[in-house]
Amino acid sequence: MSQVEKNIWGPGFCAFLYLLVHFIPDFGGADVMGAQWLYVSLLDFAILAYILLNNQQYKVAIQAVLQLKFTILYSFLVFWALLSLIYSMNAIETLVCLARLVSTYLIFVNLSILFYKKELTTLFNVVSILVAIVLLFDAMYVITGFSKNMVDMNLDQNIVSLTGKNGNKNVMAASLLIKFPFLLFVILHNKLIGKILGLIILFLGIMALFILNTRSTYVGLGVLFVLFSTAIILLNKKQDTKTIGTQLAYFILPLVFAFFAANGMLSKAVDVQGFQGGYGTITKRAGDINVASEQNSRIKLWKAAIDYASKHPFTGAGYGNWKLASIPYEKEYTNDLFVPYHCHNDYLEMFADLGLIGGISFAALFVLLGYTVFQFWKKSNDNNHKLITAIALMAIACYFVDAFFNFPAERTSMQTMFALSAALLFLPIYFTDSNNTKQPNFKGSLLLFIPLLLIVGAIYVNYQTYTSLKVQKYVMGEINEDPKMALEDVKDAFPEIPNLSTSTLPIKALVAR
Repeated sequence: MSQVEKNIWGPGFCAFLYLLVHFIPDFGGADVMGAQWLYVSLLDFAILAYILLNNQQYKVAIQAVLQLKFTILYSFLVFWALLSLIYSMNAIETLVCLARLVSTYLIFVNLSILFYKKELTTLFNVVSILVAIVLLFDAMYVITGFSKNMVDMNLDQNIVSLTGKNGNKNVMAASLLIKFPFLLFVILHNKLIGKILGLIILFLGIMALFILNTRSTYVGLGVLFVLFSTAIILLNKKQDTKTIGTQLAYFILPLVFAFFAANGMLSKAVDVQGFQGGYGTITKRAGDINVASEQNSRIKLWKAAIDYASKHPFTGAGYGNWKLASIPYEKEYTNDLFVPYHCHNDYLEMFADLGLIGGISFAALFVLLGYTVFQFWKKSNDNNHKLITAIALMAIACYFVDAFFNFPAERTSMQTMFALSAALLFLPIYFTDSNNTKQPNFKGSLLLFIPLLLIVGAIYVNYQTYTSLKVQKYVMGEINEDPKMALEDVKDAFPEIPNLSTSTLPIKALVAR
């Protein structure tokens, strides 16, 4: 084993800077993701430039990271999405979405290089504590926000309003869930004070999740519980049942107490208002887990995406263009000005956008992560290293479930957690990978100039998008009213990118209005 780098403060600080995206407000934009994607892309550029300026220090790490099968596959997906500019229905919209894909890709690459062969248990614990702090802030926002409006606001409206800095409450719920595995590591790894604080934060996080009452996250919570229980049993199979029971209780007790606390608050709100609404109590909402029953059913959207992908197996609509390809399908169901700009399944949407090759490449990322952990567990005898890979995979599993029911690919908070979790998953792998013993060369450093150029373009696109969102926040409110903005101001207000609004209305139509 090569020497371990014990200085984890630099990598930890960079992880902290990425996690700060959870607190970036909209800064006057119609959607918070405008400012958040701009922040992430600027941070990507700064960290990548630092790595390249110190390429002698990081040349071994660069080579090791770029040789990962996951990095190669991820790079190919970015390349394939870039190629779709040639045939996209709307190439400008592809540029907007590509800027987000490139930004996420570089979060993974940057953190993986910085994390390479650092003292992994300490680093993983530090990052987990940072994630716990973010979870605490988000959980308190949900709980206090709901309590404040519990009497005076309609129950459904109250829950839907709890978006935080995530755009909508479904993303807020998924953003809570994906952090739970890291809390479990904090509880398992730290001593009494750390365990107590971790248990309190986990309780508050699960309570906030139950208040948001999102059915897809209930599925994710169930998957997380199964994975955690399996990992604990396998890691402690040589121990007595008391050890296993104690560690399982670290998850079960906060879960049970949070259920009753949240259900009590929801029941009180129902009693005060005299009706359940679309959400109601946890038991009522969980009983509604049936995607086919919704008015705008996910099943309908999934069938449309499958049909389009089957008719366009090689090219698709172009990356990020499902929102346009979906219009001929949606017009059969509604006369309203409604565009289902996501099909509530990122896997099917990727097939519709990029055809078979792009869709398979995207799905294979998750298969490869799972397979990597499975292989590591077969070979390793270090239970602590096994736990680290298992916790990271649990976070990936939470993302996987959310991507099956929603569209986390668009949201900065979820993409940041996905890239961070994937980077952390490989921490123990670097110590066992035989490729790491090879003599490094300079090709890896030179290859990083390609994503450097891409991120410069992403910064430009993200800045233009943010500028447009600031205008959209003002103009969108005038769609059903008499326009108040001066004609000359409107004509010059919008940049060339994007050419579609957040609701897929053509920008030129807004200007014409």
